[in-house]
Amino acid sequence: MDLVEQLLLEKSRRELIQKSVSADKTKAYGTTRWDRRRYVSIFPTAANYNRLDMNALFKANLLDFLVPVHGDREIGKGKDYSVELLFEGICDKLKDELKRNNYKIEFKVIYRAIINAINASDVLVSCTCPDWKYRQAYAATTGQYNAGRPELRPANITNPNDTKGAGCKHVMNVLGNLDWAMKLATCINNYILFMKDNYENLFAEIIWPAISGMTYDEAYQQGLFGELASTVGELNSEGTAYSDVDTTEIDATNNYAKNKYFKRRPPEEPEEEVPGQQQLDLTDDAVPNIAKGSLERYYVDENHTRDETAARFNITPWQLTELLNKYDIRKRG
Repeated sequence: MDLVEQLLLEKSRRELIQKSVSADKTKAYGTTRWDRRRYVSIFPTAANYNRLDMNALFKANLLDFLVPVHGDREIGKGKDYSVELLFEGICDKLKDELKRNNYKIEFKVIYRAIINAINASDVLVSCTCPDWKYRQAYAATTGQYNAGRPELRPANITNPNDTKGAGCKHVMNVLGNLDWAMKLATCINNYILFMKDNYENLFAEIIWPAISGMTYDEAYQQGLFGELASTVGELNSEGTAYSDVDTTEIDATNNYAKNKYFKRRPPEEPEEEVPGQQQLDLTDDAVPNIAKGSLERYYVDENHTRDETAARFNITPWQLTELLNKYDIRKRG
């Protein structure tokens, strides 16, 4: 059974969460792992998502990545772990959102596609923490939702009847809180633009067909790129026709792009500024200086939504998430 066939047998995000909501409470805290998820947090910066597997994304329609998570802040151990998520259908959703956006590649297109894909697809999960290894991994393996190494040793002592939910508190935090999707979308968006500007042959041969469902020639004929696609059908700068591109080269350029943090080359002429573009740049983590007390009072004490809070302080949802993580501000209850 290959990976795509295995994915069809997995559990959805909703099913995994529901299994954990109704699970047995832990002896240590008297709560479920779903409830305990509130005491861990996701790393706040986009740079932690640079190791995304772009080959799986564009060649196999799979999104496979690690979400770095801080340990339980209440017990104060300070250990950090990595949660792996894997789900399919990302390119299918990209096609839908790109068409909806008149085939303009933007952050919002990538973000919507990620959210739609994880909510519509079956999900595989795993974590590097001991709770996952000794209590969850075997149940996840037999239940066909383990994204990590298969665990073939039954948890006869620690979880004999599979009653402890579908994952540790770190996995539950990642499944329940999709803030990581904004940072992941930032990385994918910057990578696509990087490849478009620096490796147009690979963009035309692999990436564009995968995310749009059409060839580069078709897009050019419809005027979707304007002058940016003027070399289609001709030879690229290396004297190679686009139809003769060796698609395995994308493997090497992935590593190069990661080392460069997906930065695009500076344009020869100033480009028109796109509203909100600054906060989407992978290397730009600028966050406005807003007093913690004011933010906490409005968001927590007065119980406003995230959208209302972002509008109140004239910041983007991304910047609000950064500030909430920075100040460790969370809703009560």
